[in-house]
Amino acid sequence: MRYAILIEKGKNNYSAYAPDVPGCVATGATLEEVKQQMKEALEFHLEGMVLDGDSLPKAETRCAYADVNMAAVAKRAAQEKHKKASGGRVDRQASVSRKSK
Repeated sequence: MRYAILIEKGKNNYSAYAPDVPGCVATGATLEEVKQQMKEALEFHLEGMVLDGDSLPKAETRCAYADVNMAAVAKRAAQEKHKKASGGRVDRQASVSRKSK
């Protein structure tokens, strides 16, 4: 089975967890190490679940990335900052709402 894992960069290392397997985490000094540690942690965790007679969690988490146009973000932020400096009211909710329509 293929479980999604999330990897976070810390100040001095990496940490990882599997959203579909609560309580299963790992750390590593490098990206490759944390991937290997997480694979081993998942195998150990799932083996324990089998031995305990627990049902195995389904691998349902999906991963996706959002491409963000940083130039557009900076431009809108500058416009909002200018509006605010000019005494205009900045309504962040309206800004978000108009984009989602």
